[in-house]
Amino acid sequence: MRDLRPSNLSTFTTALGYSTNVFSDLPAFRNYFAHKGKGTAISVQNVARRYAVPPGLRPSEIMLSLPAGRPQSLLMDWLDDIRNVIELMD
Repeated sequence: MRDLRPSNLSTFTTALGYSTNVFSDLPAFRNYFAHKGKGTAISVQNVARRYAVPPGLRPSEIMLSLPAGRPQSLLMDWLDDIRNVIELMD
């Protein structure tokens, strides 16, 4: 983006600076659902542990679980974070 020098570069940079783990955690689930290997399952379990969600749940159940101290599911938190980043880019 810096090389392209768009007029909204500062807005773009600010949006990507939004503090969220969604862009590092969500790919673990994508990879699990795409490949369903032992390594991808371990990655999903590690993400669950970071959110204090029982890692023994199925990946779909992990995404629908409420992380410690949160009123909504992990998936809803991620969707909110993605929406916030997009809105900051607007």
